[in-house]
Amino acid sequence: HLDDAVQMPPHCVNVFLPLVDLTAQMGPTEFTPETHLDWSTRPGNVTLTAEAGQVILFDYRTRHRGLANKTDVARPLVYITYGKPFWRDNANFSAQRYQPLPPLVKRRKR
Repeated sequence: HLDDAVQMPPHCVNVFLPLVDLTAQMGPTEFTPETHLDWSTRPGNVTLTAEAGQVILFDYRTRHRGLANKTDVARPLVYITYGKPFWRDNANFSAQRYQPLPPLVKRRKR
């Protein structure tokens, strides 16, 4: 997610793995092609639907947003971000944004 005209070189990719079929009514992710190269370009938006288990992979620098889910069905997905070691997304994934996880349960011996 960028909010200015300065683009970093390629450094990160996102992987979405929907656990249910994502239909247009469920508010899938909308992308603006070519914005990974020029943030100010506006060639038109593309909304990708996907079947459960179908992977959506995209350059992190691409302008994207989730649309409103207009159904009463949840749209769970696995969201993985792979980035170069120097990169951190503190704007979208800061410690202040999320509650602490509970402690891990110790594994029982058999």
